[in-house]
Amino acid sequence: MSFEEKLQTAMQSPNNQEIWADLFLNGFQGVLHPLLPTLMDQREKLFSDTAQLIFKAFWRDNIYEDDQLHHNLIEFTTATKETSIPLTALRFFSAAMLLKAGNIDKAIQELQIAEVGLMNNVEQFKELPHFLLIPGMLQMLDSLKEVADAEINFPTPNKTGEWHIDWIKLPSADEKNIIFTSCNGIYWRQFGSDFLKAVNDKAPVHLHLVNPEEGQVESLSQMEISYSIETQTERASSPYYACGRFLVLPELLEKTSANIIMLDVDLIQINEFEKLVEQASLKDISYFAMRTLIPWLRHHAAFIYWTNNEAVKRYASILQKLLWEKLAGTNWYVDQLAMTSLYIFFQQEKEGLSPEIQLLEQDQDFSFGKYIIPAGEDHEKWELRKEAGL
Repeated sequence: MSFEEKLQTAMQSPNNQEIWADLFLNGFQGVLHPLLPTLMDQREKLFSDTAQLIFKAFWRDNIYEDDQLHHNLIEFTTATKETSIPLTALRFFSAAMLLKAGNIDKAIQELQIAEVGLMNNVEQFKELPHFLLIPGMLQMLDSLKEVADAEINFPTPNKTGEWHIDWIKLPSADEKNIIFTSCNGIYWRQFGSDFLKAVNDKAPVHLHLVNPEEGQVESLSQMEISYSIETQTERASSPYYACGRFLVLPELLEKTSANIIMLDVDLIQINEFEKLVEQASLKDISYFAMRTLIPWLRHHAAFIYWTNNEAVKRYASILQKLLWEKLAGTNWYVDQLAMTSLYIFFQQEKEGLSPEIQLLEQDQDFSFGKYIIPAGEDHEKWELRKEAGL
């Protein structure tokens, strides 16, 4: 079906956002269609939903390697300095495509213009949190400075007086691998039992529990796992609970010689665990790379393998400091945003003790979903996050 035919279908269904998103995507595939600028501007004037349509159009795995589409979108946005709502949304993805291609300087230029459009139209973007991260993405791309500042100038949490860990039962010092997870009491109540069943007999487990509920510490004392406890009031929030594992990781690496297999607590099954660990252990740090242009979603944090060596300890220390600085006022994706920042930093750094980072690229035979089955529904987890404090 041609673009014109798709346009006729879309005009007959003005309230069907999926049809309009497909139309916009089609206009960037193959030969760039000249009607796109006018069409997007008119759609925004009539329905004020172009940013949502653009997000639906370009947040798709199947365009990750569509080089012609990437070229067309970059050409479309860089040909103008306008900051309309459609162009601001498009610049977000254009910058992501430039980042994928390694053209960081040009990506920064796109984002600087997009930031102006965002600041002028925050209300129109507030339902799309990824677009609201444009300023954070700009900071992320300045990784050499940001990460260097974190390593040299930022304090470790335990030097701030706001952070204390009770290592009630220490992990074994001489295991080959340790499975490590962290969450708050609400998440442990919901997912803890299934998590322990899923990882049973695969490796010793260490749990870091933040703000446990009544009776949970006593229950843990009866289990054959090691665990640490943290009480947090000032920073308590869902993003903080999600980042707790990264904050405690440097301490855990010092307390054991084992390699760390970090997992989300909300999983119900792990398949072919030994095969997964064998592949992950080929590099110092390994995690799955999602086929998405959104940088922080590409760096998937539900499974991460950490070799216990000095290069990884350096990475973990920088990540800890960076997150502690950012968690004072931040959003749900801060951990993956920081991981993206460190990934760029270690690609750019010419000297220094650098870990080898392996992005586990996915295909039909090797994918996150083949090995790890998450527990719970998205809406359920959203409610749990609200209960814990967003």
